[in-house]
Amino acid sequence: MQDKLITNNMLFIIPSWGDLLGYPTLGKYVSQDISRIHSDFVVFLTGIESSVGIEKGTLHFLFGLGYYYTKFELQHGKYIIDKKQLTGLILSDFVYDHMATSKNITLESDRDVIISEKVIKVPIDLSNKSDTQKTFIKGTLMRNVFIPNKD
Repeated sequence: MQDKLITNNMLFIIPSWGDLLGYPTLGKYVSQDISRIHSDFVVFLTGIESSVGIEKGTLHFLFGLGYYYTKFELQHGKYIIDKKQLTGLILSDFVYDHMATSKNITLESDRDVIISEKVIKVPIDLSNKSDTQKTFIKGTLMRNVFIPNKD
């Protein structure tokens, strides 16, 4: 079976990587314990996506350009900001299903626009949307993505 690459120009945002996985990704940073994660979001511009069946399920690949940003505490009041450039994401069936079934935070019924607790997916090209839909999408992105992360 040959898996297909699908062109898909979307803004793909995961508001909290730790929340999506179901646990905070605490660990160590420069041999010090991370005590608290304040934010850990992923912003990704997808260009191509694909799903590949493997023995234990399906892996979902997103290719494009993105950014992982995290702000965490090592000690009380000592904040560290770390960021990484991304060129791809690989999501297991479990994570993909968790995103797909997360609660919507808007009443938008457009299949192209997904704005939920675990993921935000918006097409880059909004030319086929009405002015009202564009205003709604921009306002929702401002309220749920940009304002909470204006740090």
